[in-house]
Amino acid sequence: MATYIKEGEMVEGKKCSVSARRLEFKKGGLRKDPITNKSMVLYELDRNCSVEVTECLDLSAEEQQHRIELGVHGSVGDKIQGDAIRLYVDTKRDSLRPIVKEGQSGRHGASLVETNIRTIGRIKTPFFRV
Repeated sequence: MATYIKEGEMVEGKKCSVSARRLEFKKGGLRKDPITNKSMVLYELDRNCSVEVTECLDLSAEEQQHRIELGVHGSVGDKIQGDAIRLYVDTKRDSLRPIVKEGQSGRHGASLVETNIRTIGRIKTPFFRV
């Protein structure tokens, strides 16, 4: 249970909680995910966003070792935060229906999404570049 903020950090879970001011579907078909190269739908999260694992995947020892080598965080409560995040979702387009909550992130409302399928989040742009 930790929060990660470096560029390239990844979380993966069976279910995830997603928060972003802007959630945009990326056109152009399915994209290969960075862990297993499976075709998944890609979304871009922007402006102070986060992805938190709420349920972890049931993985074999070999799959778990592969994720450890890649530095993927998959425990319940593991969270990434950044200015921009790439979100890979194992589903069809437009299945994510965000709920806008005013007062959650500054003066603009945040879109909150709960996924119930395999989800991968990867930090594209961290809050601060060093």
